[in-house]
Amino acid sequence: MQGEDVWAILLGAAFLLLVARSLMSRSWQSTPVPLEGPHQAARRWLEDNGYIIVAVRPEAEWHAYHGAQHVQRTLFADFLVRQGARYFAVVLARNLTDGALESRLAADWYLITQAFGVEGLLHVDVENELVHEVDFELTHPPSYRWRQLLNRSLWFLGGVLFAFALFHAAP
Repeated sequence: MQGEDVWAILLGAAFLLLVARSLMSRSWQSTPVPLEGPHQAARRWLEDNGYIIVAVRPEAEWHAYHGAQHVQRTLFADFLVRQGARYFAVVLARNLTDGALESRLAADWYLITQAFGVEGLLHVDVENELVHEVDFELTHPPSYRWRQLLNRSLWFLGGVLFAFALFHAAP
């Protein structure tokens, strides 16, 4: 064996040792314990209070078209949970002032409830240990309600007339 062969063998062995060490280093290191953050605390609170977590950090796309202009936003909730037969979107509290909270209520939260098809929204404030259930009610103007009443009445009367014509025909 020549000197070049010895150096090639040593270099190859060092390379193999380096590759093996880098592959096995993850198993030799102890995994760090994550800190208790707001998401972990909220998740624990939800599970302790009978909520079943359906999804974590779900996203939905929101598109609007104004003429040729296209506006797109991503809506997200921190969790989707179920309690009994009711589904909720969970939004963790961020440091919001009262005005910012109202704008979030109007802009994002109603869209989140519609996008994810949930009955309501849970606003969880981990710092102050508060949970608020946010529920939305959409009321239509009187003209819409009258139009619906008239439409349903006409369909009902049409059904009654059809029944009279069907059952009272001359034999």
